[in-house]
Amino acid sequence: MENLRLYTSNRLETLTEKLAEVLAQPLSSPLQPEVIIVQSQGMARWLKLELARRNGICANCSFPFPKIFCAEVLAANSANPSARPTLPREVMLWGIMRLLPEMLN
Repeated sequence: MENLRLYTSNRLETLTEKLAEVLAQPLSSPLQPEVIIVQSQGMARWLKLELARRNGICANCSFPFPKIFCAEVLAANSANPSARPTLPREVMLWGIMRLLPEMLN
């Protein structure tokens, strides 16, 4: 997760255009999927169609929901006991939400 990117806009078309630009450059590993977090299956389908229209193809993209994505990240760290969260989930959530705006730059 070294390349986490966060883009904000009130226009879905603007976000899709930026996402298409980012996805036009392939990852270093062709077997690694692009991970795009979405709020609904409908949003994932629309994005797949739009990305395919803009880039000619939309392949090897994963569209998890936020809760599933966070669970996968925490599960990946569960092998290391020192990386396990020690705070309740709600406390961690608000701490993360407070820090995200500071990390936009």
